[in-house]
Amino acid sequence: MRIGWIGTPQTQHYLNIVLPALEELSKYKEFVLVTIGAHTISTSGFRVDCQEWHEHSEVKSLDEIDIGIMPLNGNPWDNGKCGYKLIQYMALGKPVVASPVGVNKDIMSEKNGFFAITQQDWFDALFALLESPDLRDTLGKNGQLIIKNEYTTQISGKRILSILDSLAPECLSR
Repeated sequence: MRIGWIGTPQTQHYLNIVLPALEELSKYKEFVLVTIGAHTISTSGFRVDCQEWHEHSEVKSLDEIDIGIMPLNGNPWDNGKCGYKLIQYMALGKPVVASPVGVNKDIMSEKNGFFAITQQDWFDALFALLESPDLRDTLGKNGQLIIKNEYTTQISGKRILSILDSLAPECLSR
């Protein structure tokens, strides 16, 4: 089983939020933490597969994970993050575990993943997902449906055109 995270060396500090829960989880379950875009991470209880980020292999790398994670702190900077990781994971049918911070609360729900605040939350959510292929499948399919109905270019394009149409008369009068 592969628990995945995508980011940069500058944002890999967010993994520190979940590392204690992963260490504890490794006592009960076998898994690999896949990091895409981070520097090397050392752990004692589980294997880490640190992959370089490349535009041409990003989708393939994400498609090879089983669960996507997005740990965040609750500070003002994190509240302004866009939730793109969640959208990427969900578009590929991956169940997600994320901090309930900022737009994450709008993108996901209990229909497609778990919110985690405490170490116990992270442990429980990841344990449940590692334990149950059916749960992973159901949450992953629900996530794909959310993306299809809310975040595709067709849906977003219509929203943007609607906004522009509503502004057009005002813009034309200037």
